[in-house]
Amino acid sequence: KRFIQVVPYCRMIEVSRRENGMAIHKEAFGQTKDAQAVALYTLTNDRGLTTQITNYGGTIVTLRTPDRAGVLGAIVMGFAS
Repeated sequence: KRFIQVVPYCRMIEVSRRENGMAIHKEAFGQTKDAQAVALYTLTNDRGLTTQITNYGGTIVTLRTPDRAGVLGAIVMGFAS
């Protein structure tokens, strides 16, 4: 298998909208070695659950949910980027 490295660069919000209690943001996340753009989608519901997913293989970057006290906690663990 051949893996393609994603090279991060400055994130710029491209699209932002809110519908039915859910916010969706699309921003530039980086590009592959062969210069294909990679986007990061942030989805947030009205209860505070937030996830970030790339369009590069549907990779889940973050998943955060509030606890009973409303404090956000990370569910997906990975490496610092």
